[in-house]
Amino acid sequence: MLNRRALTYEAAQEAADARDAAGVQQDVPICAYDLAHVLNASVRFVDVNMEGIYERGPPARILLSPYRPLVRRTFNCAHELGHHRFGHGSTIDELKSSSANKLQSELPEEVLANAFAGFVLMPGIAIQRTLYRRGISATNASPLDLYKIACDFGVGYTTLVTHMTYSLDELGNRRKQELEKWTPNDLRRMVLGYVDPSPVVVLDELGEASTAELECEYGLVVPTGSQTDGVGLAFEKHLANGDLFRAAAVGLTRVQMKSRFVDVRIMPKKFIGLARFRYMESFDDKT
Repeated sequence: MLNRRALTYEAAQEAADARDAAGVQQDVPICAYDLAHVLNASVRFVDVNMEGIYERGPPARILLSPYRPLVRRTFNCAHELGHHRFGHGSTIDELKSSSANKLQSELPEEVLANAFAGFVLMPGIAIQRTLYRRGISATNASPLDLYKIACDFGVGYTTLVTHMTYSLDELGNRRKQELEKWTPNDLRRMVLGYVDPSPVVVLDELGEASTAELECEYGLVVPTGSQTDGVGLAFEKHLANGDLFRAAAVGLTRVQMKSRFVDVRIMPKKFIGLARFRYMESFDDKT
């Protein structure tokens, strides 16, 4: 019989070891692509509609689809990195309706890789730290609070709620069901005051991520008065609780807030190529 609790604990330990091996703190957000590169697994976006592929190698390769939502690609990258860290054979993760559905898998390798992804992207200590900084708890956090946290960690809102429920035991099933009633359109309306057709990322003074991932046409909401250094972000409008920018060009743009800065990496829509080239204005993809 599958022992999910034991596998989840093993995955949490391996995720912590992976961060240590990469020289990354346990209590802050990370970039999954940067982590994979440091841990000797190259990441490439390929023209296939699937979740991800891990090729054991050598060299080890992670192949991702550019047709999945951006936050889903992040989770899928971490999932395939889990296969790499556990020494699994080459695997293909076919298309699924949501990242949470992977929790239903009965294959130990998939349970390990899925739990690893959650813990390496959202360690328990990091979630506790961000809740403390925001002066909230898991039980009284609003959907908007959790959406902001999800944006800072580069994951989906539902992925964060699922991880806090099943892996961190921070939320009960009833609370999870209440939070999941809020759709992406609901959350965008809460942030903007209206529904934007494109995904919207929110960064605030209480976050701690050093980088953020956007695709062209994505919206970015930052505190009023934040400064940008670069041409990738175009100011769009003032909102009641911040300024809305639009990802207008591929490249790297630094957003300077009062107490922090974030390097915003903007990639083309449906980028195909090595992940390390995703936000470069021009590149020679020969490998």
